[in-house]
Amino acid sequence: MTEYPFSRIPHDRLTWVSAYDKETLCKKIAAAIYRKNEIRMSRHKFNGQMINDGEFRLSQWVSHPNLFLPMLRCRIEPTSSGCLIFVECSLFFSTQVLMSAGLLFLFSAALFFLFVQRDWLYAATMLIVISLFYLTVLGNYHLQKQISLNLLQRVIA
Repeated sequence: MTEYPFSRIPHDRLTWVSAYDKETLCKKIAAAIYRKNEIRMSRHKFNGQMINDGEFRLSQWVSHPNLFLPMLRCRIEPTSSGCLIFVECSLFFSTQVLMSAGLLFLFSAALFFLFVQRDWLYAATMLIVISLFYLTVLGNYHLQKQISLNLLQRVIA
């Protein structure tokens, strides 16, 4: 579910239900976070930090750069029979800026070819390139988001 119906930058919100109490979930997530000056172990699935009591900011731990990794913001709220886990997924800010700049540059090129050069073929080609660029970003984001969410579900299970 996208937060804003006309938003062009991917942003999702999810709500999960868990039978575990808040302290247990916080311990499980904290154990899966890799911290500096620690030896990397197989239990470390995420880079990140605990922001407040029951709030985490996480990203999947990877050994190589990945521009499309989502940032997961998790908030755990206790209920009478367990917890609600609110997860917000979005691209990193730097990736959002890079994507916006790339789309703006390609759109400017399309307008240049359309109005200055009066070359319909190049303008149409630029619009196709814009579409392919945006679909590539969306596809990779959703793929990486699903991988990160599956990892998080395994950690809190």
